[in-house]
This record gives sequence, structure tokens and C-alpha cells, in this order.
Amino acid sequence: MNKEERFVNPYNFIPFERKCERSKPEINRNDCYTGYFDCKITLLTPLFIPNTSSDTRLVCESDRKEAAKRSEEDGKNVEEEFKGYDFFSYDDWSGEKAIDDLKEAYPPKEPIIPGSELRGTLRSVYEAAFNGCMSSVSSERILSRRSNDVMKPGILMEKKEQGDKVGKKSGWILKPCKKVGITFRQCSGEYENWKEGQEIWFKPRGRGNICDNYEVIEESTYAEPKEGGKERYERAQWKKEKYFKGWLHKGEPIKGKCHESIFYSPDKARENVLSCDVDALKKLKQEYGTSRYNEYKVDPKGTLVYYNRKGEHIYLSPACIGREIFTKSITDLLEKNGGYMPCTGSGDKLCPACQIFGMLENTGKHVSYSYASKVRITDAKLIQPAVDRDKLFDAPLVLPELGEPKPGCVEFYTESPYELTEEKAHSDKYIENREGYWTYDYKDVGKINHVPLEKNQPKLRGRKFYWHSNPDCKSIREKTGEKLSAMKVRIRPMKKNNQPLFCFRVYFEQLNKQQLQQLKWTLDFEDRNCAHKLGRAKPLGFGSVKIQVDALVLREIDFKTGIWREKVQDIKTFFPNPIWNNKNRTNLKLIADWENKPDNVRYPCVKTAKNANADGGDDAAGYEWFAQNKGKMRFPSFMKVLPKVAEDALKDLESGKALDMLDRK
Repeated sequence: MNKEERFVNPYNFIPFERKCERSKPEINRNDCYTGYFDCKITLLTPLFIPNTSSDTRLVCESDRKEAAKRSEEDGKNVEEEFKGYDFFSYDDWSGEKAIDDLKEAYPPKEPIIPGSELRGTLRSVYEAAFNGCMSSVSSERILSRRSNDVMKPGILMEKKEQGDKVGKKSGWILKPCKKVGITFRQCSGEYENWKEGQEIWFKPRGRGNICDNYEVIEESTYAEPKEGGKERYERAQWKKEKYFKGWLHKGEPIKGKCHESIFYSPDKARENVLSCDVDALKKLKQEYGTSRYNEYKVDPKGTLVYYNRKGEHIYLSPACIGREIFTKSITDLLEKNGGYMPCTGSGDKLCPACQIFGMLENTGKHVSYSYASKVRITDAKLIQPAVDRDKLFDAPLVLPELGEPKPGCVEFYTESPYELTEEKAHSDKYIENREGYWTYDYKDVGKINHVPLEKNQPKLRGRKFYWHSNPDCKSIREKTGEKLSAMKVRIRPMKKNNQPLFCFRVYFEQLNKQQLQQLKWTLDFEDRNCAHKLGRAKPLGFGSVKIQVDALVLREIDFKTGIWREKVQDIKTFFPNPIWNNKNRTNLKLIADWENKPDNVRYPCVKTAKNANADGGDDAAGYEWFAQNKGKMRFPSFMKVLPKVAEDALKDLESGKALDMLDRK
């Protein structure tokens, strides 16, 4: 493998320990400290934190003209999607008039790093270093991935019990169907007026998969059929003429698409469908959003679907090759692998992080549980007032598209569920030495597809952190240009600075000495080489900052006067012994190591003449890399999985484990 082709994925994971240990919070009056740390921040790379009081602060006249042009072409208001944020400050830009030129938008005179931003970053480090829960994980996140299988057509409906309980709902059933295509050329002028499930009578064209002649029962669908005298007569006539009765399924609107599908001849045989699989279909509709399948809904009277049975579950989708919604959730896997789900107030025990940073559980039942934080972090302000604010900031730039986290990519987000003795993939020559194929629900073993996984599989890799890297703003400008879009936002980043620029204070209350030293470790890693990541655009290298602890001040009550007394401590004397580096803290310091950061940090992409030496990668190139890495659709097997942190940190990692760009096919 050519060294230029190797890349390090922008993020990796700090593994969990065996178990999240929780205990009852206690205060020992003989080991109890209150006070604060004074800290400074140095910007190692450009930093951006948005001032959300206005999302059009950096949107100018040329942007609005471009938006108007695209709105006319697309038939929707695009201007609302154009965003431009200034750096965070206490300024309220919500009432500011629209600007004609970016030069009219002066940078803020007093930029601020919010305490909430610092708090989130520091809590994440503390949780990883000292075995805390996953406090910020979302229990609502849907786990899904595009299916490898071509699904079969069917009709989903609610079944009803027979006999004395006629009409009572008793679950869901699926009727397998056949399908035939109808071209847009055939139904030009009519298609836009047809609803999902439109009743269509047709004659097949020879042995082909396209219908020849067709007739339509106006405003009649599978779920809501018209049963008037005219409709009954037309159906009888077409049946005599050997027409087939079918129903139109409107697929995803794709440029260049030639035809839609008509489902017909539903089988008398029926398959029972679990209610959780139907719920998954409803979630999938949310996953697709309003831009795709906007007319599609799950109707108990009858819904046209594509399906594929895998074990006890039937995966349902509006698309022939669609996404699979998995039955497991992130919180399920956290609970069954060490109990790392967020702490709750139902018991009296909390993880080490929640005991310091606090917790809030909203049960959704008008009841919430909370534990007060023992740490308060102030906003970080400039150490010295800005003499020339322009020198603090880079010129506004448009960020490339940055996608959301995709936990469905199990080859990066989870550990392999295979046993050492298991055959990971099919025996075909072209997939030898691969890593196998799995999802959150099943794995392929040898030539047996879709073997169900245990409830605790696959194991999540751990907590997500970003590598440090040097962003190339010039390269980003050349790649993205100046045009905005729904996925491309304009920002004004602060320049990197070799000297401490900001200062802030971390107040603490009633911490024992061990907790206090852990908090101090969280601030500076007890290592001058290590740095934190703050703000937006972390995958591109933005937001690397070094925190320096300048002073430890303890507050004590003078029992004679009742006055609080402050006393500056010598940090080295107060903490004579450093915290020992266990496996997790060692991994954390590897990924936080600024001085020895890896080369060529970038998202996966395929090789082209344009992106061979470019930083970052767009969603299309990334999607293509993951598609190729998965192998052939019929016999998928991952070529590469995400290396471990210690492996990725090696400059000479063996080619079998290192990630590399793939050739575009």
C-alpha cells in the first residue's frame, strides 16, 4: 500500500472497561475540598463556535440572489437553508439587517468560549478516563443500514380475529405479491394525480416485466377502494379481457428514473408480522424524511411494502433495496455490556462522572430525577482585550458537507461478533481474508446468511473522540468555493495562536482529593503533549486547544469569623503522585496527543484525479468507499474495519489493518 493512500479516520473510540461501577455519593468532612482552578487556553488550530442568535449574519446579497435562482429551479424556498454564523460572543445579532457584502459584518470585539462548550468536552474526557456512564447517548437514535438484499413485494395489513371477536385487531399479516413495471412515458400526464396504492388494471407485455395496456379506477386505492356500480362494471369487463388487477407503488423520486412498480396477484398464503417490525417501518419513514416517500404511510387497511424475512423478523421497507431498521438500540447494548447506559435517579448509586458533573433524568411522566453538579465552569474570555479584532479571525469560509454520525456502519462503530473458530465469510476466492459481514441483528457465517446475534452483540467500540490534525483553510476554500447550500455553512473561525489567548475558571465544591486530582487530570491530562477538541468542524482539524492549569485555590471557612478564606496551593506539592495510566487513559492520551498526531487524517473516500491529494471527503465519495469496502452485494464481507486507537497511532501500521483509499469502480 502506498503511504499516500493510507488515511486515518477522523474519529476513533476509547473502549469501555468491564463494568460501569456505580456507588452512593458520600461526603467525608475530613477529605472535602472547595475552591477553583484558574486555567488558560491556547488555540493550536482554528476554532469555531457559532453565535446562534443569527443564522444569517454571514449571508450576503450574492447568496440571496443564488438562493432565489435555485428556489425558482427547485420550486421551493432555498433561502431558508442558507446559513452563515459568526463566532460566539454576547452580541445579539437577531435584529440585524441583511448585509450586501461580507465586509459589512465586522467580527465580534469580545469573542467568548461558552462554559457549556468547555463543560461538555471536559465531561466526555472524564467519563472516558475514569469509567463514567455514557451520559449524552441518545436512546431515541434509530440504528439502520442499507440492505444488501433485493426485497420482495407484498401487502402489509392488520389482521382481525374471526368468530365471536370479528373486527378485533390481533396483529399484522403480510401477503406476498408479484410486481410489474409501468413506464413514465406510458402514464405521462396522469401519474402526478395518482395516489400511493392507486388501483390499476393492466396487461403484461409478453414475458417482460413491463405492462402493456392499462386502465385506471379513478380515486380508488388498495386501502380505500371505490365500490360504486360503475367501478364494479369496469372491473368485470377488464377481468373478462384478461387484465390483471394491481396497485401502484410510488418509489423514491430519482433523476433519470424510467418506471414505477405495480403490485399484483397477492398470495392467499399469509405471513405473520411482529408488531415491532411494523414499528420499525414507521421509524424508517421518519429516517427517510419528508423529501422521500412523502406520500407513504403505514395504513392498517393495506400498505404496499418490500420485505425480507431474516430469522424471526421481517424487515419492511418502501424501497426494493432499502434500509433495514434494527431491533436493538444503543442503550440496549450499553446495558448488556457493562451497564454503561446513562445513570438514572431510580436508585441511589451514580457513576464517578455523574457524582461530579451531576445528572438529570427526564422520565417523561411529569417526574424528573436530578443530582446537583459539584463543578461550575465559567465562560472563557480573552486574557487581554483585542486591539485589532480582525487579527483574531480568519476570513469567513464555507465548510464542506459534514455528515452526521452513522452508527449503522458497524465495521467502524462495533467490534466483530465472530468467534475465533467461526468462518467469517463465504469461501469464494474474491473474499478470502476478509472480516466477515454483520449488522446489529445478525451475522453471516460461512455460507449461512443472517445468523441471529446474541442480545449483547455486537459490542460497541466505546466512546467517540477525534484525532488532532492541521486544517488547511486554503484547500477548504478551493474545494468548497463561496456558494452556500443546505449542507454547506459559512463560518468565521478564530486563528490559531501560539500563546494563551483565553482564561476561565473551574469552580468545585465538596470534592474529595481523588476526585479533585481526576478533575485536574481531565483539564491537562498531566501531559504537556495532550490537547482537547472544542467547537465545530472537528473532523477537519478545527478546535484543537491546549488547556493550562495555572493555579489551584482552596476556600476554607474561618470558624472564628465565619469568613471564607482563599489559599493558593502548590499544585505539585498538593498532588505529589501522578495518576497512573490504565489502558483507557493510555488510549485517551494517544488520541489527544497533539505533538505526535497522525498524518493524513481524513474521512474515507475513493481515489479520483480530483481528490487524490485533497483534505476531507464528500458524502458521495465516503458512501462509495463504504459500499466498496462491504464487497459484492450478493456475498458481502468487509475488507477493512476501523483499527484500534493504538494501531492507528502507528506511523507504519501494517497494510492489512491500515485504512486506505479504494479505486473508483
